[in-house]
Amino acid sequence: MKLLVLVAEQRMPNNDAMYKAMQQYAEVDIIKVDSTQQKALRKLFKSINISKYDRILMDLHFKRIVKQARFIRTLPNLTIYEEDACQNYIMVSKWYGKFLSFYKKLGAFRLVCTSKELADKFEKEGVDAHFLAKGYDQSLLRNLNISRDIEMGFVGRLTSDVYVERYKLLNFMQEERGLQLLRTEPGLDYLNMLNRIKVFISADIGLGEYMIKNFEAMACGCLLVAYRQGIEEEALGLKDMKNVVLYEDPKELLGKLDMLKSKPERGLEISKAGQLLAEECFTYAAMAGKLFLICEKEFVVNQARSNILLAYFR
Repeated sequence: MKLLVLVAEQRMPNNDAMYKAMQQYAEVDIIKVDSTQQKALRKLFKSINISKYDRILMDLHFKRIVKQARFIRTLPNLTIYEEDACQNYIMVSKWYGKFLSFYKKLGAFRLVCTSKELADKFEKEGVDAHFLAKGYDQSLLRNLNISRDIEMGFVGRLTSDVYVERYKLLNFMQEERGLQLLRTEPGLDYLNMLNRIKVFISADIGLGEYMIKNFEAMACGCLLVAYRQGIEEEALGLKDMKNVVLYEDPKELLGKLDMLKSKPERGLEISKAGQLLAEECFTYAAMAGKLFLICEKEFVVNQARSNILLAYFR
């Protein structure tokens, strides 16, 4: 199979390792698309011979493609990989309801989203949606087995409108338990910071899924303490007090932290099991195989869609 992958230039997080790992399953051409090109896909595709590809995989910024549904619906055998589609159901997001509206304009295509609950919701709305957990770059992030001097920390953004509940919880933990709210540059600085943190407090409240930081923290040997999402845990293999510590409210969070403080060996066991789970299930290498299987599925031929395609590329 020959696969064309379109990836946003300077994408964060950087999924390049996942797409490169797909080359063990198919012949893959990866094209980096800058912001200007993302806004003018029809012009970009004039320089691409799509007839030589069996599948097209698109990983571009939603805000730059949302107004191009009329053209995108002409692309054959299209899979869209989207990590931010949860904003479709977050009322404070500027994109509330807009992902679904866009997808319904595309006709036959395949969606890959990073939440099991979200994939189920889109599927009920008639979208060919599939779940694929977020992964991490195993070539960069790992447990360095060094001394950890930060008792409790969080690394990441707090300013977005969709992170309001995250900010409230983490600010509470900062005041109550001295949680350190940290920021780093990607790459080596981020690796080193995660390896300094004993307990990583995650607060993906209201998002309906686990953000990539959870798996990155687990891979680096942190004890992950995360907000319970619901149906996601079973899909991901997360087991409370076995390979992760889950909570639903501040009271449960503080209670479990107090218990673990009195039993440090228990926390160490959980962090080791979490690291093993991350290394087995959430690497980009593991994600690549799963993503290939989703892309490989046969598409139903739609004659009306084929006629539109021919009209565009004559």
